[in-house]
Amino acid sequence: MKNIFVKEEIHAHLEQFGYYTLPLLIKEEVNKLLYLFNDTNTGKTQENKQFYLSVRECTTDKSIEISAFIKEIITPKIESLASDFTLYGGAFIKKAGNNLKNEFPLHQDFTLTKPPHSMYAIWIALQDTTIENGAMFVAPKSHKLFNNLLSSNYNNTTILRKDISEIFIKPIELKAGEAIIFSDKLFHGSYCNSTNNDRIAVTARITSKGAPFVFYQKKDDKQASVYRISPLDLIQYFNDFHQGKIPEHSILEAEIPYQHIVVNSNLLEQELRKVNNMPPLSFIEKVKRRIFS
Repeated sequence: MKNIFVKEEIHAHLEQFGYYTLPLLIKEEVNKLLYLFNDTNTGKTQENKQFYLSVRECTTDKSIEISAFIKEIITPKIESLASDFTLYGGAFIKKAGNNLKNEFPLHQDFTLTKPPHSMYAIWIALQDTTIENGAMFVAPKSHKLFNNLLSSNYNNTTILRKDISEIFIKPIELKAGEAIIFSDKLFHGSYCNSTNNDRIAVTARITSKGAPFVFYQKKDDKQASVYRISPLDLIQYFNDFHQGKIPEHSILEAEIPYQHIVVNSNLLEQELRKVNNMPPLSFIEKVKRRIFS
């Protein structure tokens, strides 16, 4: 696995826990991003009233403009943390307020590169982010548990936070301008936003320079097709990829042996207990969980 982070503290924490938090942007930079967001966010659809992702709702040209602006602001910051890297994406995320049903369950992100390269998300709060207004939560060390390839063609498991023990959930509350960097293999989600205000953030991805950009398509139960795609494709054909459709111009690079592991809450908790050197759930604890969940 290639290490792109020059600070050993960041690399070590990512290796051990799958995430790292840090201050990243100053107030002026946050305000510039908020200005662009307010100019961009139309909130036209019912979906937007709950969860807005600019790359899904904006035109391709506008999404590219947003991406370029975000990367222009955050690249100098990342240059002090990493070397020989490439930034991808750059999008706004809004979780609407006054909604007690928009908690996002535990999940993993798409796998978009190949070993020995790794990919990480960079999630930056544009206002103070708390449990009450929809902060992220993560399951530390869960990036170590499975070696699944994630895409819309495979069962990208979603697990309700309440279905695993609270001891395995870490809330990530951030001040405006602070960020979390996390592995695409880390199980993560976000709380519902019960406040009167929207929770706004920006996100991008980082990987090592020259890392291949790929999409894994299910061929059958024992094989996966590996397509080389362009990062621009993921913006231009965002909805297609999320429906498991591959653009016709994509290049089939290889077909590899692969069997997907279906992860449910019981398996995730079982493996989290192992990686944290904890005993398995007792029979009584399992019964209590079924009764009170």
